[in-house]
Amino acid sequence: MDKELAMLAAGAALGLVIAGYSLLTVPSYPLSDDIAALVNEVPISQADHQSRIQRLAAEGAAPDALRQSLEALVDEELLIQRAEELNLTRLDPNVRTALLVAARNAAVSEQLARPASEQELRAFFIAEASRFTTPLQLTLECLVLADDTPVTALAEIRAAFTTSSPLPAALAMYLTDSTPLPPVPLSLTALHRFLPAPVIAAAAALPAGETAVVPQSQQLYLIKVVTRANALTPAFDAVRTQVEIEYGFFREHHSFANYLQWLRDRAQIQRHSLEPVQ
Repeated sequence: MDKELAMLAAGAALGLVIAGYSLLTVPSYPLSDDIAALVNEVPISQADHQSRIQRLAAEGAAPDALRQSLEALVDEELLIQRAEELNLTRLDPNVRTALLVAARNAAVSEQLARPASEQELRAFFIAEASRFTTPLQLTLECLVLADDTPVTALAEIRAAFTTSSPLPAALAMYLTDSTPLPPVPLSLTALHRFLPAPVIAAAAALPAGETAVVPQSQQLYLIKVVTRANALTPAFDAVRTQVEIEYGFFREHHSFANYLQWLRDRAQIQRHSLEPVQ
């Protein structure tokens, strides 16, 4: 009886050893021809391995490095898996940033790899003509007068200003600011650094050589348009390179926006409302 019990105990112990060993070992089986290695059930493809070998060879790597290229890929995969275990994609800002950049590039790479067609470029040029239009540019002269300047004095000052004649000394007393504007053509946007918006709007409506009096902020702005270069949209062929660049940025932005919307549509997103409960 004791002998039978001893044999049963030995058999049970052996069974436990075998079971434990089977749990601790990874089953080994032949890999398919397109798999170079399997790391914790994650495959490394032959294509990736061959690409690594070709890159190393092009860089003039030593033969040992070529022979160890697969092991280097295995090490990289182990490190990636460990990074996922440590949650570095969320905890390390540098890793997170690099991952976001890579994800964005991957999202738009297929769209950007396709060259834009002639029809697409011309349609974009027409729809976004303002991107390529040279804006209206004005060369202005301006005098600022007190708002109580007598009508007769204002008429004399305007006549002298229109003909670029010297201003009579007796009329100089009405000037509150005679600081000259830059004597070069400026866009309406640039003119906002020097003049109020209503004055600029009045100047934009004037032809070259004309003057206007614009009341603004308890002062009178006497303006003259010296030169006027109207807005100009160039021919498509003259700015084709710029159109291609701008359309590339436009297509990248919209491609990524569509990709983000696709991610949102397939995701379950729940937000915590900060609004008080009624």
